[in-house]
Amino acid sequence: MSRSVVQSTGNVFIDLGYAPEEAAVLQMRADLMADLRDAHGEFVPFMGRDARSTVFPALLARLHKVPIIAIRALRVGVRQFRIDAVHIPLIHDKDRKIEIRENTLRIQKQFEVWIKQDPEQWMWGHNRWDTEG
Repeated sequence: MSRSVVQSTGNVFIDLGYAPEEAAVLQMRADLMADLRDAHGEFVPFMGRDARSTVFPALLARLHKVPIIAIRALRVGVRQFRIDAVHIPLIHDKDRKIEIRENTLRIQKQFEVWIKQDPEQWMWGHNRWDTEG
């Protein structure tokens, strides 16, 4: 989607890879947020290999002292889905980098569980294991 289309809908387009703190501030005004890119994220183990993963949810949880709920939509039939939600237990550490990395890893571990349960339900539009970024 182009920036002009996004802006005409009244939404804000943010490159989270370069401005996660600014995005966190803007998110406080939002009703819904999605972070689909991870090209500039933290490398954490994912499916047996290090993969870039967005730190944005862990950053928001730290900044706003809120929980993280991982959600998936599982196809169960033609035009039928089941929504699953899992509370991710978070660590709290005075070292910002340690906390954000560990909580990012915990989120990715939940997605690993879901992917292994139903691998046919998953796809990526990018190379998840790109080491060049």
